[in-house]
Amino acid sequence: MKCYLGIDGGGTKTAGVLINSDGEILSEIFRNGSAIIAEPSASSLNVLKDVADTLCKNTGISISDIDYCGLGLNGIDFDDEIEMQFQIISKYLKIPENKFQLVNDGIVALWGASSSRKSVILQHGTGFTSAFRNDYGNESLYDHLGVCSCYDLRNESLSYVSRIIAAGTKDNYFTNTVLNLLGVSYKDFPILLFKNQLDSQKQLKVLQAIYDLYVDNNEDADIIIGKAIDDYINLISGMLKRIETENATAILGGGVLKSAPKKFRDNFKTKLQTIHPNINIQSAKLSPAIGAAIMAAYYANENIEMLYEKIIKTN
Repeated sequence: MKCYLGIDGGGTKTAGVLINSDGEILSEIFRNGSAIIAEPSASSLNVLKDVADTLCKNTGISISDIDYCGLGLNGIDFDDEIEMQFQIISKYLKIPENKFQLVNDGIVALWGASSSRKSVILQHGTGFTSAFRNDYGNESLYDHLGVCSCYDLRNESLSYVSRIIAAGTKDNYFTNTVLNLLGVSYKDFPILLFKNQLDSQKQLKVLQAIYDLYVDNNEDADIIIGKAIDDYINLISGMLKRIETENATAILGGGVLKSAPKKFRDNFKTKLQTIHPNINIQSAKLSPAIGAAIMAAYYANENIEMLYEKIIKTN
């Protein structure tokens, strides 16, 4: 029975999974973030090694018994750095280079999200990740550096509040809701926002409040969400041009978009299919960590369509 190791390393969390060729998840664990910038740091390497070693220990499998390892890591961004990063991580994890595939974490998110040979993914969590696929093994990142300034619902919502305050409006329901959640005054908000001194835990509640206002047809929430939907559709349209087909699957992922209400998803689907009527819209089928393991299986010549079916059926 072949075994495949998958790791998804982000800025705040690292997830690891060990699966076999029957689609069984043998072990799954979570650790702190392991993202890198240029040369992998000792702390990131230690997290990755802990994930790999713990998965092996949990299942009684030696690292040398793993048939292939797939690793998606935040920070795998530049062609002139990848070979260096690949060699360092491969050596540290004691995984032979011919059994190891290293990519950006956006790629393994796509591997997990869809079994479609033609697919695109837009993820909005702490940051943005976009990727598209022309076929298995032919995945590419799309604006992975974030230079296109994708519409960040959380940041744009706070900027929108600032505009209302700047206009001298003090009886706006949308603004009052956000300020009350944050526990700050009209006067203090712009300064605290500029100095990045707003309570981070309270900020987490703002997005859900905006979604609730959107469901209640609040005019300001409609404006913000409407702009977000339009921008995300533009991103997906750009990726569809790269795969040169309308018969593709589109996935919205990441915490910000997964928590969006049905009204958001319905409006997004309606607008996107008005422009691209043949596109299939779905939620992510599997996690990025499992996607990393599936990617590993692909490079070990596993039948990917069958493996997807086995994993979904088994788990």
